[in-house]
Amino acid sequence: MTLFNDEYNKLARTISRVSEVLDKITETVPKDLLVKFCEEQLLYVAYVCKIGIIDRIEKYKWNVEKPIVIHAGKIFTIKQGLIITVLKLLAISASIKDAELEDKITEILQQGELFYEIEKELPNEWKLMIK
Repeated sequence: MTLFNDEYNKLARTISRVSEVLDKITETVPKDLLVKFCEEQLLYVAYVCKIGIIDRIEKYKWNVEKPIVIHAGKIFTIKQGLIITVLKLLAISASIKDAELEDKITEILQQGELFYEIEKELPNEWKLMIK
């Protein structure tokens, strides 16, 4: 049971960290400059979402309606956590109308070739978001 709780806590921390990064990006960078200044960050976020959120949920077969505590004690469901992370990332990439970036993010989330390229270059501070 300890491993389950530890992994569940890691999921909560990852959701919280990813949400904070996405909020910071959208609050500080104008939409028309996102690709120029934040493409690499958005690709790293996609990787973290895949490994730290999507894969964890699938591995442990967690019910997405299950509550999870994120954002300084606020209670969400895992589904809401997916909305404020993965779906927000996809919405950001769609809103900037850059098909190439959208394709890259989708490829990472589907664990395509770009996923493995990002895995090799991912800086340590991004790896820590998953732990």
